[in-house]
Amino acid sequence: RPVRVRAVWPTAEPLGKLAAVIEETEARCPVLNLLLDAKVDLRIEWLRDSGRARETVPRPPARRVICAA
Repeated sequence: RPVRVRAVWPTAEPLGKLAAVIEETEARCPVLNLLLDAKVDLRIEWLRDSGRARETVPRPPARRVICAA
């Protein structure tokens, strides 16, 4: 069964800037990486809530990121 996550960010920042923050979040989140290591079918939907509308932030599927020391 897939695990679905919907993360809503209340911000008016441009989508490109928000995508960079999301990339760092995905790379550093220990819970996300534990789930991916366990081969969980994880589906994350990132949304920007600008106060006027909610927009999906385009992202590739979540994957394990190994950071070099």
